[in-house]
Formats: sequence, C-alpha cells, structure tokens
Amino acid sequence: MPDEVIGAPGKTTIFNTIWLNERVKCDLSTELVEYLFLHEHGHASRSPTARLKFIVLTVSLASLTVGFICLTIAVGVIGVLDPIYSLVQGAIAVLIGIVFATLTGKGYLRVIRNEELHAELNVVHELGTEEFRRRHELFEETRDRGPIEVLQRRLFYPTMDMVVAASQDQ
Repeated sequence: MPDEVIGAPGKTTIFNTIWLNERVKCDLSTELVEYLFLHEHGHASRSPTARLKFIVLTVSLASLTVGFICLTIAVGVIGVLDPIYSLVQGAIAVLIGIVFATLTGKGYLRVIRNEELHAELNVVHELGTEEFRRRHELFEETRDRGPIEVLQRRLFYPTMDMVVAASQDQ
C-alpha cells in the first residue's frame, strides 16, 4: 500500500488482509519486512470471534472513556455555574467521573496491549526467542519515531521482555 493510504508500517484489516507500507518495504531489509509480516500475521490469525470481541471491546471502552470525560466536564461546569449544587457535590461528581474515565481508559489500553502481545507472540513462535529479540531491537533502531509515536509505542505495545516472558509461560 502507498504511504498516503497507510501511514503505519503494516496493518491487518477486519477481513484478515495484511497491508504493508510500500515505503517500509523499500526502507527495511528482507528480514525486518518478514518480522513485520509475522507480527501482522499474528493479528490475522485470530479467530473471527476473537477479532469481533477485540473490535467491540476497543470501540466500547474508547467510547465510554470519551463519554465519561465529557460528562465529567459537563458536571463540573454545571456544578460551578448552577447555585443549586454545592461545590462539594460538584467536586465529588467530577472525582467519580475521573475515576470511571481512568478505569475505562486503562481497560482500553489493556485490550490493545493484549492484542499486540498476541501478534508479537506469533513472531516468537515462528522465529524463536533469540531471533525475535535481535529483529525486534533492529526494527526499533531503524524506526524514526516522533514523540507521539514513542508515546503510542509505550502505551499500546508490550516490551520485548514482556513478550519473551509471556512466550515462556505458554
């Protein structure tokens, strides 16, 4: 796929089609393209039920998180502007909203990270632990990530050590 269509190095569609970015295929060595393909194959190898569960959970948790944030802001503004409510009642409602938004946000992150862990475990299964470590480090060294991509990587992807530990538990 052209870089304009798919900004990420690779994607797996809901129809289990694997897309690799043309730019990445040109910039990376064959072994790193294989690493990327194996990662995406890990997503594609999930059963239709597991993929549906993933989609429903991520959309639901993301929607709930955004909803709780909006509700918290609305209750906070009403609590300050409307004399019917005391500031204490408004503060309590805001705190409850923050707690629920945090819980749903953490649930969302956990679902995403578990999906990425499953994809990385597919790479470990195909290549072995040592080759996975080598290619993972090489892939991370070659990727030029901005601050947003670095944050996304830390939030949504398991570390290499987490993947290796999970592969040894299987």
